Amino acid sequence: MKKYWLQIYTAILVLGLLFCGTANAAPNIIGDIIPSQNSTVTGTVGQNQSFTIPLNESTRVTWTVNGISTTLPTGVGNVATFNHVFQSGSYQVTASIAGVGQIAVWDVKGTEVVKPPEETDYLYLNILSPKLNFNVIQGTPELISVNIRNSSGSRVRSSGLKYIKTSFSNGDPELQLFDDGTHGDTVAGDGIFSNQWIPTNVNTDKSPAPCILRISADHESLGFAEQIVSGTISRKPTNPDLVIEGISWSPVNPHENENIIFRITSANMGSGPSEACTVKCYISGNEVYSYLIPELKAGSNTSITFNWVPTVSGNMDIKAIVDTENKVSESNERNNEKTITFSVNSADSSSSSDSSSSDSSASDSSASDSSSSDSSSSDSSSSDSSSSSGSSGGGGGGSPEPANNVRIKELSQQFIISGKYVKFTFPKNATCITYVAFDPRRSAGKTTTIVEMLKKKSTLVPELPSGKVYENLNVWVGNKGTASPENIENAVLGFRVEKRWINSNDVDSASIKLWRFSSGKWEELSTRTSGEDDRYTYFEAETPGFSPFVITALPRENKAIEKAEEASIIPSTVPPTESSDGIEALFWNLPYKKVSDALKSSTISVNGSSSKLGASSIASETDIRITGRGVKTILVLIVLFSVTGYLGSLILRKQN
Repeated sequence: MKKYWLQIYTAILVLGLLFCGTANAAPNIIGDIIPSQNSTVTGTVGQNQSFTIPLNESTRVTWTVNGISTTLPTGVGNVATFNHVFQSGSYQVTASIAGVGQIAVWDVKGTEVVKPPEETDYLYLNILSPKLNFNVIQGTPELISVNIRNSSGSRVRSSGLKYIKTSFSNGDPELQLFDDGTHGDTVAGDGIFSNQWIPTNVNTDKSPAPCILRISADHESLGFAEQIVSGTISRKPTNPDLVIEGISWSPVNPHENENIIFRITSANMGSGPSEACTVKCYISGNEVYSYLIPELKAGSNTSITFNWVPTVSGNMDIKAIVDTENKVSESNERNNEKTITFSVNSADSSSSSDSSSSDSSASDSSASDSSSSDSSSSDSSSSDSSSSSGSSGGGGGGSPEPANNVRIKELSQQFIISGKYVKFTFPKNATCITYVAFDPRRSAGKTTTIVEMLKKKSTLVPELPSGKVYENLNVWVGNKGTASPENIENAVLGFRVEKRWINSNDVDSASIKLWRFSSGKWEELSTRTSGEDDRYTYFEAETPGFSPFVITALPRENKAIEKAEEASIIPSTVPPTESSDGIEALFWNLPYKKVSDALKSSTISVNGSSSKLGASSIASETDIRITGRGVKTILVLIVLFSVTGYLGSLILRKQN
């Protein structure tokens, strides 16, 4: 039993020790005590004196003067403040916290001032605003106002004051106070001194941050007076406000199947910087473009351009929305989008407009054709087009091809920088062009490359080169002169051809070429195979510039010859012997025997064989031809005999 009670006693003892250790945790002093503790503070009887102790947490502090205690709570920022009026004699002022004990002590001495009979008054200062534990906002004006009287309560005028000023613990510059009716003081000469304070500095990363105001005055006859007040400064809210500042497009009156360059401007109308965020653009409810804008400073903006080709005409809405994911905390979340209506004209109206313009401007048809040819052969994107995309240098470019002849088009944008290889790719794979690349000699800024696949041959060319046509197309790079020989070099075009088209048209893939129309004629470009996949064969062609192009191919020659031979029912190339029947001898003497010889020679040449090296194969082919053509000859003779017999029977019937 004793052992049991001993265990209980031990447990109670341990708990008591733990409780005592916990109870010892108390508020700590975290800054400078004003005035310094253990110092002697002197002053004139009746003069104000403030004592402040910064603590790490809120609590209640007991202030004791000559045995009289007053308990006050800490203010904002956990600063304990005690305003004291000097008493006569020497005494102590102490500060203590329950459970902790005494935390500060001062020796105070109040002295009586012996004055001449006419100088019995002293200076009295009372802070009217801001109040104790004030909380002001950084950058927001705050009125500081004090009432100055003498000991008898009469107002003190400015004439006798050496100065009256306010100093700030946060480092803001000293501020003079005035009793002139113009510095926030409503009435001049009433003994109330004021001025506007605009809090600027916040000394710590924490907001709100503590701040102490010390207001002091010195009078020629009434002496010195001072009072302090503590509070906090909060940082001014610096939220951004993102808006779509503007939407514009070029051309102003677009047509169906015509490239439109839209310009979207986003702005930060708030007071603080914004994070990077996404802008999305919709046309008639369908998303057509999205992009990331960088961080924006307050009051700044940024613009981008993008291209879009309408496939139908009519009225349409374009809507742009900034911060679509609501990543940015803004002062106003309800003004992030903008919608504008625009009209797209039909392609027919564009075509008729182009036609009437052409008729009115061309007084000499031959001169007009020549001019058109020269214009289309230019190495620039287009002699007639212009861009209003807003980008510097190369710009958006355009096309002189009538919209009603464009089957489909795709655009790509890149920045052209002198000496830096540039490659325009077309990820949508809308056309047969896979890329356009070159080495720039000059910088052109943001540049648009347009690829157009046409419904028929370009209206800029008079005729097409020989061969089977795979595609008619135009390629335009930037504005006029962007891709001239003076500005670029080592230009190449990547394109692809469907294997199904190659097989169905029985063409030789090695004969596929890219042609460019330049200086009024077609120029065959150096073309090589660059790869293949299950669906396409890929090619690359070197080009000195960009204008109308056409992709062609030639039929397989050996297939063509075999078809020609079979269609001609060519007999054996071996002369008939004496044992040969008369029919074969008859066919040997027919005039198309020479055609057979010519075709046979051509076949040997195409296959790359010589008569010496391929004698055995030629003989073998000849035997096959004799056997096959003998059967055909018999069939032809049967038909001839049948026709002769039928005609003879008709003649006999007529005679009868």
